[in-house]
Amino acid sequence: MNWKWLKFIPWVDPRAKFIMTIPHKGHLLDLGCWDGSTLKHFLELRPDLKIYAVDIQKHPNLTQFQYTFHQADLETDIFTLARRIPWTQSRVCT
Repeated sequence: MNWKWLKFIPWVDPRAKFIMTIPHKGHLLDLGCWDGSTLKHFLELRPDLKIYAVDIQKHPNLTQFQYTFHQADLETDIFTLARRIPWTQSRVCT
């Protein structure tokens, strides 16, 4: 499916509504990205975004798109991870 058309009808997919709130050329951090399917969907909607992916291991499907991957155990490495990813201004959305 060509997800980029959902940005014109964001009520169909709540992810499309969320992704359109990020400023142009903004940054997105996905903690626990697994295979990156959600990130791939986001990049189809917003190719201008800089994507950061974090998971305990790198999934083979993550090589199919542009991102910066950090391997970390989110239960034990969360504080060292915060120092490795450059955030100057951030907003947390859950």
